[in-house]
Amino acid sequence: MGATPLTDAIIETRVHHPERIARALADRPRGIAPAGDGKLMIIACDHPARGALAAGGDPLAMASREEVLARCVTALERPGVNGFLGTADLIEDLALLGALNGKLVYGSMNRGGLAGAAFEMDDRFTGYDARGVVDAGLDGGKMLLRVDYEDPRTAGTIASCAHAIDDLAGRRVMAMVEPFISRRVGGRIVNDLSADAIITSMAIASGLGRTSAYTWLKLPAVDDVERVMAASTLPTLILGGAVAEVAGGVVDAVVESTGTVGEVAGFVGSAAREAAGGVVDTVGGLVSGFAAKAWRKERLPKPGKCRIVVAARTLPDQEKEAAQLWCFLTDEVTKRAFQSDDQIDEAFQWLERKLAEQNILLDVPHYVNQNDLPNDSILRADSLAKMRRSANTEIRP
Repeated sequence: MGATPLTDAIIETRVHHPERIARALADRPRGIAPAGDGKLMIIACDHPARGALAAGGDPLAMASREEVLARCVTALERPGVNGFLGTADLIEDLALLGALNGKLVYGSMNRGGLAGAAFEMDDRFTGYDARGVVDAGLDGGKMLLRVDYEDPRTAGTIASCAHAIDDLAGRRVMAMVEPFISRRVGGRIVNDLSADAIITSMAIASGLGRTSAYTWLKLPAVDDVERVMAASTLPTLILGGAVAEVAGGVVDAVVESTGTVGEVAGFVGSAAREAAGGVVDTVGGLVSGFAAKAWRKERLPKPGKCRIVVAARTLPDQEKEAAQLWCFLTDEVTKRAFQSDDQIDEAFQWLERKLAEQNILLDVPHYVNQNDLPNDSILRADSLAKMRRSANTEIRP
């Protein structure tokens, strides 16, 4: 067997028996939406059709169709995964492999707004249409709705989404709308992930079309999820996959006892990387200096280095690119340097002064006790563990 067994078999079929594609879709056992707790897990892989092949720091992470298909097949085999969302080429490949048997399948519709293009907000319907969704035996169609108040091409995308919702509803199949409030920052489209912006985008998406009977929403995970979910009665899928996509990336920065910092990798966006450099260097000095006091006071063996977990999230609503960062200590000995209120106050006064000197501070640094965070916060220990695993996977060579 060759190095590309999946694509070899598919290419053979596409060249000599293309009619088998429609047959594979028609003959596959359909999926059934789970009853009970209402949980539904869908694997999404429709980014390549927009020319978005990057993941983590690799700009061509999804360039190999063999690897993409292998990952999709593996994911679809996992317990609890209910379905797949993709463009026609991927759905047809997976159908030929039998990977979609017994799964819910949703077709991606508007992929014309190519990532990074000058016309990106003119997000035309170049993928499935409503007829194609039904003919392929799919369970619904998904559309991306990004609203940029400063880009007049947004109006055409809104109208096209409304027409698609009408066409899908007329055939009694789901219309899945993924709405965002977006704007250009430094020539790049940035989605506003604040709760207020998500709620506004939900209101716009919910009102599209002659009926909302078959409309579902696809929304990003946010901290204030209860307030967001109270904004609509439409069924909603929450974007998963990368918790790191919400936080911007998570890495382990090794801080030597002298305060020097090892390699910091895995951040998403130049703003996060640039902010991380200065902030992590400064936090490294803070940790080293204050921790040394604790080591001497308790007469403990001084560790060679301590580990800091860093999470970063780009902030879209700024005049210039900016990022919000959180730094966490994982070394128990070092944590003892920051146990009392006086120690914390002294440390954060020092940190504010040093960051202000670098002219990179947008707001005063705050101390956050994880025990005081809500259970659904992305800064809880379990969420951080997921983000770290995701980032480690993305930056692994």
